Amino acid sequence: MVLIIIATLLVLGFAFYQTTQGMFSAMIMAILTVLCSAAALNYYEPLAGIFISKGWLGAYAHGVCMLALFVVPLLALREIFDRVIPGNVVMGMWTDRVGGAAFGLITAFVLVGMLMIVVQLLPLPGSIVTYQPYTATLEENHGLTPRWAGQFALWLGKGLSATGLSPVGGGQSLGLCHDDLLLDTFCVRNRPSGAWAGTPADALEVTDVYEVRMPDKEKLLKQLKLRPEEIVRLGANVAAVENDAPKYPLLPPLANTKLYVIRVTVKETARDGADNWYRLPATHFRLVTEKGHSFYPVGYLAFAGRYRVETVIPKRSKIKVAQIADILVARAWQAEGGPERLLVDWLYRLPPEEVPEYMAFRRVARDDLPPVGVGLPSPLDAKGNLRALHVKPVDPRREGSAPFESVGGARFIRPTSMRRDNEIPKELQAQVGTGGVAPPILKNVVHTKSMFHSGVLAGAASDLFSPEKMSYRVRQYETPSAEIESRGRKTSVAMPVVQVECELDKGFGGNLPALIDSLNPQLILDNGVSRPHSGAYLIYSTNAGRQVYLYYAPTFDRTRLDAGFAEALRGHLARVEKIGFVFIVPADRDRGVAGIAFTPDGANDVFAPDPLACYYGR
Repeated sequence: MVLIIIATLLVLGFAFYQTTQGMFSAMIMAILTVLCSAAALNYYEPLAGIFISKGWLGAYAHGVCMLALFVVPLLALREIFDRVIPGNVVMGMWTDRVGGAAFGLITAFVLVGMLMIVVQLLPLPGSIVTYQPYTATLEENHGLTPRWAGQFALWLGKGLSATGLSPVGGGQSLGLCHDDLLLDTFCVRNRPSGAWAGTPADALEVTDVYEVRMPDKEKLLKQLKLRPEEIVRLGANVAAVENDAPKYPLLPPLANTKLYVIRVTVKETARDGADNWYRLPATHFRLVTEKGHSFYPVGYLAFAGRYRVETVIPKRSKIKVAQIADILVARAWQAEGGPERLLVDWLYRLPPEEVPEYMAFRRVARDDLPPVGVGLPSPLDAKGNLRALHVKPVDPRREGSAPFESVGGARFIRPTSMRRDNEIPKELQAQVGTGGVAPPILKNVVHTKSMFHSGVLAGAASDLFSPEKMSYRVRQYETPSAEIESRGRKTSVAMPVVQVECELDKGFGGNLPALIDSLNPQLILDNGVSRPHSGAYLIYSTNAGRQVYLYYAPTFDRTRLDAGFAEALRGHLARVEKIGFVFIVPADRDRGVAGIAFTPDGANDVFAPDPLACYYGR
């Protein structure tokens, strides 16, 4: 409100002053003001680029250059005209007043409009003295004099840029560079409190562009050389991204659009120096099409065994529309050993007739787009390391077990939850009596005290109890050791175990024997790497009583269910009480468990809403 009042008073003051000067003087001032504003709007960016390349002015370069290119020529030309034409042309009283007022109003709107643009080019917050020009969905909010004056100055600048003041050497006109400069300035100012607004000119690199849709079969098989299971998973990823990507708020809700993923890397010099964090608002990444129209991301992709869309959507909204101004990528920068660039996969929605041409980052860094591919970018590098943004795993100390997403359709087996726990389920813990007298059910199990090393435990549940008084229980899976760094020192720890509990659809109408034979449970880590199961447990009932089956070996080469386990499952499917699978996972604080795959073809993958941390340490 304060800025609106100030702008209104300035317009009235400039207009009144020009009215008192007479029509001829006001006309000269209006012409000079329009010409100088058009010149400033058309040439401030190249001049600011020169200053920034030399390390001068930083985030203030654009505002200072526009102000200088407007004010200095205007004052100089006005002084020259006053010296060349020292007198005034006197007209009739009403002609002078009406003409002076008309030309004075033009001058006032241009002067105030240029002032408003200069102010908004400075590295101020998104809201300037309570003036919030746009909402979180980038729709116009506050308007009146600051907006009207700025739009009037831009309208004149665009018109002259396309005609009499066209760029020297055939460069792009103002309209092609900025279809809405006021929105562009707000988008660059939009940032968290204390975050940096400037950036070096070489901070951005666009590495890949993909139109999100499935490639044709010939390209999948011949060019991309994908295996059948990889094609299935790519299709699931594409479908999920298409479904979860919100609408672009500045397009009609039912508009037909194309979805693009643009992979960029941002140099470490664009981070916030105070705490070494990257804070990258979506509004800082302006995508410009061949027609000169600007678009902003509706979200970004993060990887947790599969791609997922990270975005912000208004609460209680009937239509899923992105709150673009609230979308932020925030990541800590690793000073030692970390990558020099942060990789982000931004998601854009464009009308079908728009062709993306280049991207501008914080107004300064710009990079042309490479040829457009089809599908989704790879989350891994050539060595299999995760390079896409990851989803932070859930800490099991606070969350306990992690649930799986509910999935529709007929499925023989569904995971219900997973937990990081090295302890064997209590119903399967065998009791060893005093003197080391073990129950016969442990005859095929290698164990040391309470540790289950390997083997098969199968029989009646009543056989788990020793005839002697209990000395201890065989209650923990023994796992290989792994070396980790803790408190600056390397130490050896046991690799963690993740157990996945499942439920069976006992009314499943498919070919159950063939399906059971094809089961090959693998845990999907958040970097896309799969871990084969190391064991499984089954509790079921028979006419003779309750039965248990547990097999385990700390290896990573299992490709099928244990034969006895599969036979017990087939023979007592309708009376299964509990079934689960055992996996050994890395002792890595940065890794998480994203989901589970039951068959190699990728058709039965199920994921958790958030990855479960593999290890949290001390």
